[in-house]
Amino acid sequence: MHKTCPVCGRPLGSCGAVIPVDVLTPIAEKKPTLWQRLTFQTPSPARQTVTVGTCCPECAAQVRRDPNAFIVKTVAERGGALK
Repeated sequence: MHKTCPVCGRPLGSCGAVIPVDVLTPIAEKKPTLWQRLTFQTPSPARQTVTVGTCCPECAAQVRRDPNAFIVKTVAERGGALK
């Protein structure tokens, strides 16, 4: 897990227990299967859950409102790893 809150920058745990927020994010486009190509279906994007740790309930609410703004900060602090 990362060490600082992506919303306010405070160390995780500085305001009490860390509040994890699970965010579902598209990470890659899937290639269509043979069946999907034959039936003209489009594949759904590959999705993965990223857990963003926050320091307080206010920061957790902000991540839930606009998760994409904070996923980038979280993944960058983890060194590019999504988990």
